Amino acid sequence: MIGMSETGSGKSHAFLLPLFNNLDLAKKEIQAVIVSPSRELAEQLASMADELNQLLPVPAKIQLLIGGKELSRLEAKVENNLPQIVIGTPGRIVELLPELRKHYASFVSLVIDEADMALDLGNAENLNVILETLPNLHQILFFSATINQQLQLMIKKYLHGDVAIKQVPNEKVINDNVKNYLISTRSLTKEEIIYRLVTRKPEFLVFIFANTKKRVEEIYQFLSAKGLNIAQMHGDLPSRRRHQIMKKIINLDYEFVVSTDLAARGIDIPGISLIVNDDIPNDLEYFIHRVGRTARMGQKGVAITLYQQDLKKVKALEAKGIKFQEVRLSKGELVKIDHRKRRERHREQLANHHRDVLVPSRMKKVKPGYKHRINSYTKRQMRRKGKQSNERA
Repeated sequence: MIGMSETGSGKSHAFLLPLFNNLDLAKKEIQAVIVSPSRELAEQLASMADELNQLLPVPAKIQLLIGGKELSRLEAKVENNLPQIVIGTPGRIVELLPELRKHYASFVSLVIDEADMALDLGNAENLNVILETLPNLHQILFFSATINQQLQLMIKKYLHGDVAIKQVPNEKVINDNVKNYLISTRSLTKEEIIYRLVTRKPEFLVFIFANTKKRVEEIYQFLSAKGLNIAQMHGDLPSRRRHQIMKKIINLDYEFVVSTDLAARGIDIPGISLIVNDDIPNDLEYFIHRVGRTARMGQKGVAITLYQQDLKKVKALEAKGIKFQEVRLSKGELVKIDHRKRRERHREQLANHHRDVLVPSRMKKVKPGYKHRINSYTKRQMRRKGKQSNERA
């Protein structure tokens, strides 16, 4: 099965609830394996599963398999605990496959959550190993907000029978409760614009996304120097440190977070009321996931994207059905403008004018008054040249 839905619509519970419902609690065997692309997402899923587990008459045994702990200790936990649900990252699950396969039930459900992200992070080989070592009786479920070409190939390879892939309409990929604003960065530095945006009015929790670790560090240093209570998240931070920061973010110990796309996918943090994009990501799908961190589960949110003069990425997003309102920041207020459309129209008019002037297909009719002035000017020039020739002679 392929499950696709807009960000923040409840995909995690859409597969967790049926998995719990289908468990045979009398069997001390692994009946479900959930693969998550990052440690943070795996921990979040384990937390959700623990909450649901408390509702069962007899709680199921759940085992989290992620980095940060010795492999031998995790092997011992699997052997001694005999979990019925395993949640982990692709690499860790592959390392523990020999132990896991000893305890597979005759029928195993495999869920690959945020499947396209898992492939983007270079986990194709690990996912292939996990998929190919399933027992003969199994169920495979892919869940994601978007399906890229690489994921489509994997789906065709491993899903057989009557399987339908239905793409979510572009206009539904981003929640209707998100207001998308666009701001040009010609007047001030990006850091100064971001500072003014995030402090113009009280926000519950603000996430700022940047394309590179270097930009995250630059924005973090600038806003920290301004006295903001801010955290930074990127892949260069040690795994344990990321875990500590994420725990504090969920506990609302920070008011502001600046991050790479590490935090853009799937992470469900309640109360994010404002998203600021330092730039549009090169992979446009990540824009959808960034904006999807706000307005979750029926709430409202705002996303503000900074852009420079190049409008290619903006137009590409608009082609996907994303609607922007261009604004400028004036005295702490977002004021609607249509400068971008006016600039585009002006450039188009200039291009047409230059084309007509430089490469005329035929002479156009000229009004009599202009024709008389042109003829008079030509005669004067001819007389002047004739006089100059006589003087030289």
